[in-house]
Amino acid sequence: MELCMDNSSSIQSNKNGFQIHIERDSSIIYKTPNSDPNVSNGVSAFITQEELDRFQAVWWSPTSTRLLYERVDETSVRSLMFVCPGREAAPPMKYPVAGTDNAISQLRIIMIDGNAVVDCGLKEPLKSRFPWVEYIARAGFLNDGKTVWVQVLNRTQSQASLILLPESEFEGFRSTGPILNASIVKNEVSSAWINTHNSIVPLDSNISTIEFIYAIIYELLYYRSTRRYAMVMRPSNYETNRCYPVLHYIYGGPGIQLVRNDYSTWIPFQKYTKLGFVVVMLDGRGSSNRGTDFEFPIFGKLGQCEVEDQVEGLREVAQIMDGMLDLTRVVVQGWSYGGYMSLLALAKYPQVIRGAVTDWKLYDTAYTERYLGYGEDRDPFYEESSVIKHVDKLPDQPGRLLIVHGLLDENVHFRHTEALIEQLIKAGKPYQLQLFPSERHGIRSSDGAAYLDASILNFIQQALKE
Repeated sequence: MELCMDNSSSIQSNKNGFQIHIERDSSIIYKTPNSDPNVSNGVSAFITQEELDRFQAVWWSPTSTRLLYERVDETSVRSLMFVCPGREAAPPMKYPVAGTDNAISQLRIIMIDGNAVVDCGLKEPLKSRFPWVEYIARAGFLNDGKTVWVQVLNRTQSQASLILLPESEFEGFRSTGPILNASIVKNEVSSAWINTHNSIVPLDSNISTIEFIYAIIYELLYYRSTRRYAMVMRPSNYETNRCYPVLHYIYGGPGIQLVRNDYSTWIPFQKYTKLGFVVVMLDGRGSSNRGTDFEFPIFGKLGQCEVEDQVEGLREVAQIMDGMLDLTRVVVQGWSYGGYMSLLALAKYPQVIRGAVTDWKLYDTAYTERYLGYGEDRDPFYEESSVIKHVDKLPDQPGRLLIVHGLLDENVHFRHTEALIEQLIKAGKPYQLQLFPSERHGIRSSDGAAYLDASILNFIQQALKE
């Protein structure tokens, strides 16, 4: 339930999100007229939630007399089935695989005057007015309570615009003055992709001078004249002049920064340092929060320079740490994009990486097309970035690859692991598979997490045996 600004009305969606109910004085005064299971009102599309971090799809005006909402039509989106052996099949899930149709979103306004309600769509859909629009990233009202603002993106997310929609753009509007048209007030175009802007910027530029700030020192690595960032966790039993096995934890993909001055980053890896491992994390090209020049080299080239940066960065760390890292005993571990990276690192640098723990990663429209592009002319980029192309380079020795996957993962579907395993079998490459029937994209249960930790530790110890 969501209250309007003056608490006079509230809204809620019915069980399946097909309808919005508007209540006033404990009575429902309006229901959106819809019963199509492919159409939802006031619920953002899966891809919008997953990749654009927008979970809101209803917005009250400051005057509490208008309600902007999103209507999502998933009729043309491909349905996927999730089957877990021994269980009933789950209902089909609408999932836009890269290169296929996305859901169609429309903005509508409900105008409220006492108990009188009018539901209005745009006179001309955004897609008709601006044909390049694919995603609604953000939306809301201006302070006048009448004008709608909407931030939109094209399909490859290389163009972002801020559009103002006066109430005259909506059906049912009665003119009492000059009629205004939709207008783009801000437009941004990139040669690669545009990150969604969520940063808070002070309106007051006359902020008092900061007189003191605590200094934080980072170790910086340089490879091919490009700065890299690394974090090293020493073993609990650390002694100088000793050489220790290495757990190299990898993410390496866009949107994530591992190396930061945050204690929570270290906590999950204390179990490894307690057992005598050096834990290494690296942020190379493609990782987040260090500028577009640092992020953009991976555009159209996923799985290339970021893998190189991880392995070459590890070698540089070993030199800086002056013999503490035993580069003959290195295991890489990664989850999600880090699993994809772990597989490629093992395939491309088997002489460095003794073992890899991975979950498999291929993805949806918004994420994949943001970094690899959209259209048949981009097929070579997809092929080059696929792990399947590099399966034949994986080690022939058993005990060097552990694949982990939750069968209920609605984010990275198990069919990707199936495709990988098929290629491993064809190539005669050994692997170990750990399945979690009741887990999703991350291991959420305490029993599952403890079991996974034990399995990974056992795998690492076996992989590093002389």
